[in-house]
Amino acid sequence: MTRVTSRKVRFQQPSLPSSAAIERYLAAAREERWFSNCGPCWRLLRDRLADATGCECVPVANATLGLVVAIAALYPRASRTARQALVPSFAFAASAQSAVWNGLEPVFVDVDPEHWHLAPDALENALLERRGEVAIVIALSSFGTPPPPEVRRRWEEACRAAGVPLLVDSAAGFGASASDGRPIGSQGDAEVVSFHAVKPLAAGEGGAVFTRDPELAADILSLTGFAFDEHKSVTRMNGINAKMPEHTAAVALAALDEYPGALAARRAAAERILGELPDGFRPQLGHELGTWQFVAVAAPSFDTREEVLAAVGDAVEVRTYYDPLHAMPAFVGCQRADDLIVTSDLSGRMLSLPMATDLRPDDIGAIGALVRSAC
Repeated sequence: MTRVTSRKVRFQQPSLPSSAAIERYLAAAREERWFSNCGPCWRLLRDRLADATGCECVPVANATLGLVVAIAALYPRASRTARQALVPSFAFAASAQSAVWNGLEPVFVDVDPEHWHLAPDALENALLERRGEVAIVIALSSFGTPPPPEVRRRWEEACRAAGVPLLVDSAAGFGASASDGRPIGSQGDAEVVSFHAVKPLAAGEGGAVFTRDPELAADILSLTGFAFDEHKSVTRMNGINAKMPEHTAAVALAALDEYPGALAARRAAAERILGELPDGFRPQLGHELGTWQFVAVAAPSFDTREEVLAAVGDAVEVRTYYDPLHAMPAFVGCQRADDLIVTSDLSGRMLSLPMATDLRPDDIGAIGALVRSAC
């Protein structure tokens, strides 16, 4: 019999590397007295992330700023008159907000009912119907899970045919690879990941922008430092301060050392949690390739999800997922490329279950017992 924990199982229990592990890297910045503006920790992190993905890398202060500068660098490559950004409504708000910060209008597109990523058919139709109006497509590796290779290929082919850049928001996805071996970081024209405290690779804040294009990487790097040139003259009006400081880079480096074990622990815990759930609770297609910021499942119905939420007490913290963006007050007036039927259905059935790198067996038992008690 599984013993149920007596402590509360928090939705997420962030953890950082030890002070000693962090200091091993931060010592280089102390020695050089260089604490921002691409110092020794930043450079080492850039190189290690680039080696891990096979792509150019620009570490940034946080992933939202990473999205902002990536869009700023990418969208001038589209039609000069295009002002729309295609983005799933089944997304975190920053995916759309970053487009707004660049003066673009979000247009919401539906997702697939099985893999939960931007639906290729919906994207292709939206690009065809809005030819010349779309400045950028922002797709997601939803919940840190890479899209199936065929889905990724269709995104890239559709955007290439339309002459529209593709940015992939893979906030929780660093360290994951698709079934064909292609790592997160190498998708689209650019890809962004987060190192926020609740992400699997946690540095408190921080993130990185990846691209296979060295010229684009140089443009993104310039934008993160106010777009100064070598003479400290501003070259673009939309330059911004998005630089990752040395202490954040040091934490990220120490976390990177521990990440293989942490990712393996999360995947093992997620597999056990899924095994505890009743029939009808479905994870995302390809979930075994993800990084498990938390355990996202779709309940059989809206009513079943509400029964689980009603059963939540003091032992386990359970959440749903954010409302779809098109239903949020800030975005309710935005255009929709289609009827968003899948988005609305999924959002009404989503359950987000706890995850932590050091989740205990009795925590897992408590999570399963809670869901089963409502069914």
